[in-house]
Amino acid sequence: SRGSAPAITFGHLTHTLSANSLWDIRVGRFVFSRDDDLDGLTVPGRFDRVTGVSRGAPQRVVELRIARITAKSTLSHYRPGMFGADHQIKLGGQFERGEHESRGLIPTGRRYIDANGLPSEEISSPPSNIGGVSATGAAFASDAITIANRLTINAGVRFDHSRAFHQNLHALDAQGGVTTTIVNGGENLYTWNLVSPRLGVTAKLSADGRTMLRASYGRFSQGVLTGELEPFHPGATAMTTRVFDPSTGGYTGAVRVVDPKINLQIDRDVRAPRTNEFSIGLDREVGRQLAVAVAYVRKNGANFIGWTDVGGQYREETRTLNDGRVVPAFTLTNPPTARRFRLTNPDGYSLTYDGLVMVAEKRRSHGWQAFGSYTFSKAFGLQSSSGTTAAGAQVSTVSPP
Repeated sequence: SRGSAPAITFGHLTHTLSANSLWDIRVGRFVFSRDDDLDGLTVPGRFDRVTGVSRGAPQRVVELRIARITAKSTLSHYRPGMFGADHQIKLGGQFERGEHESRGLIPTGRRYIDANGLPSEEISSPPSNIGGVSATGAAFASDAITIANRLTINAGVRFDHSRAFHQNLHALDAQGGVTTTIVNGGENLYTWNLVSPRLGVTAKLSADGRTMLRASYGRFSQGVLTGELEPFHPGATAMTTRVFDPSTGGYTGAVRVVDPKINLQIDRDVRAPRTNEFSIGLDREVGRQLAVAVAYVRKNGANFIGWTDVGGQYREETRTLNDGRVVPAFTLTNPPTARRFRLTNPDGYSLTYDGLVMVAEKRRSHGWQAFGSYTFSKAFGLQSSSGTTAAGAQVSTVSPP
């Protein structure tokens, strides 16, 4: 594999309009690419699902290109004494376009699955060139209001208009080479209009400033992840699985064809995942050398995106384990090719986090200092990564890095 990841700031301009006003604009671009050398990959790959051993060519090779361009402008204005308070006002806008292109193929055109050294399945699929695009325009405004040097209120709101769609891509030939044929991306997949309010308060509870109260609330929404769009690109190709038949000594058994254009669906009304976050904390200086603090944080996440099976039909049965225990099971009754998987906001998907932090610090004096803290965290809920191991990453997407 060969890769590169250049990140460029095309321009960053800061202009002082007056003693109290500042204007700032920045434009940048990030590109990541990875190319794989297929020379010498002439032996089909084999993977043993029992032993976990792989040999021959890789099961699948993917060449990837990711690009993002961002332009952002902000106007900051300091206005003292307006309505009895000092104001730090910020207004701005932002545009971002992100896209990726993924060229995938099975080296030699087919790969094999074994079971403890015995042939089991042959899998084949034509090369595919797929991807996704997101385009987002945003406007935001905020004001930091300071009242009598005792209270600061930070209030802000952001609006995002995001579109998710597929780009036009070149089709690939049987060897994975780029052709002159264009696969049209089609129409928009969905559009999100998101409003994200935020509010923060910092207050001196004592005149000497040794007791401080901090509280904040904010709503944070996930942007479009183009990796979630690529399975539905018109350039996606079908995968064919043939089962090994011992009586013929070949892969002449049952044949299954999974076609993304048929078996996969995307919900055009899918909602953006979001998190509401609330925090409150108290800082206290006890004497000149000792400071203590306590803070509580709560986060509630909803509208997570995941797959749902909307075509499979199941029959409830039981199965007996080796130790004699009987457990319930659901058996698929219709052919696997009749299944339909939809990417949507499944019912019940959520994530809740509660955190409590307590800190004590003895500042340096008489040649020594000390610091101690205790953190309690609890997270619970259901999302697409909940089926991972205990040490596995918990992510809120069906297309993690």
